[in-house]
Amino acid sequence: MDGSWTPVNPGSGPAAIRDWYEPSERSFVHLLPRAEIPVEKARADLLLVAGGDDEMWPSLRFAEQLAERRRSAGTTAQLIARRCPC
Repeated sequence: MDGSWTPVNPGSGPAAIRDWYEPSERSFVHLLPRAEIPVEKARADLLLVAGGDDEMWPSLRFAEQLAERRRSAGTTAQLIARRCPC
């Protein structure tokens, strides 16, 4: 993770680390492939549930990426998503 981030409201409930997570992805893009979960190899059906206004991490974008990797591999994935009401 990128070391330059500081929490916006420390101590006032769950940490919203999305603003830390996304810059870290850009800073360490070369490490991302090693961190991927090989969902295209799973034999079971995959159900993904994600929210567009998730402040913890970019869950909707990640769920969409996982679903696309499954479809590209010819396997199934169902995505249940609530888009951001922004």
